[in-house]
Amino acid sequence: MNQMKLRDFERLAKLVYDQSGIRLEVQKLELLQARLRKRLKALSMDSFKEYYTFVTEDLTGMEMVKMLDCVTTNKTEFFREHQHFEHLIKNAIPALQKNHKGDGEPLRFWSAACSTGEEVYSLAMTALEVTQGRPRVKILGTDLSTKVLAKAMTGQYEAEKIEGVPEAWLSRYFKTAGEPGKKVYRVGHQLKEVVRFSRLNLNGEVYPFQSRFDVIFCRNVMIYFDLAVQQKLVDRLSACLKPGGYLYTGHSESLLRVKHNLKGVASSVYVKA
Repeated sequence: MNQMKLRDFERLAKLVYDQSGIRLEVQKLELLQARLRKRLKALSMDSFKEYYTFVTEDLTGMEMVKMLDCVTTNKTEFFREHQHFEHLIKNAIPALQKNHKGDGEPLRFWSAACSTGEEVYSLAMTALEVTQGRPRVKILGTDLSTKVLAKAMTGQYEAEKIEGVPEAWLSRYFKTAGEPGKKVYRVGHQLKEVVRFSRLNLNGEVYPFQSRFDVIFCRNVMIYFDLAVQQKLVDRLSACLKPGGYLYTGHSESLLRVKHNLKGVASSVYVKA
């Protein structure tokens, strides 16, 4: 199989950027080459030039989805950046409960880059513990990658993946299965009934939401975008928030360089006026 030439990288990197907003610098050539070789092998192709032609001429769009699956990085864990969950428990959810008092509307959460689902289920456990059913809770998890969404929807995790879950919550919200020495944890019906998953390209043309959200987690996503895409994303996330709603970004991310109508209330936590 041929090596990826600089020209091939530039064309594929531009395609990735145009489709997803993810910017790949030339230092990522070997990484992109390694990840896309899986697709070349699956399609019995010998060159990245041939692959570029195929993916751009595929009218079904399916190969574009598979290519982006290969490109995306999906690092996550239960209760990652735990300070955000502490803020939810102590500040955000109690404030939102007051706003929703008696209106009959559920609290709506959106995990905008949910990967394999740990963040979604962490949000679900946190919200259920604090609200105790008042008000109801609905949580949406979206991601660009169909591969990680399929994993998220199974709600099944190996023992080493659930180390961050408190013991009491683990027994309350998970069931165990698997062979001796290979214990597997599956999320129970309490979590399953309040969450749903869907594929969404944050750089796509339309966000198909009928209602706005009380809480949006969009963490460790903007680090892959340039300023123009960051600005576009923050504008759209803000528009998806209800007044008084909260946006949580990654601790390594900042909104200092983008214009927005949000107020910082804690480290990488913002509220919409």
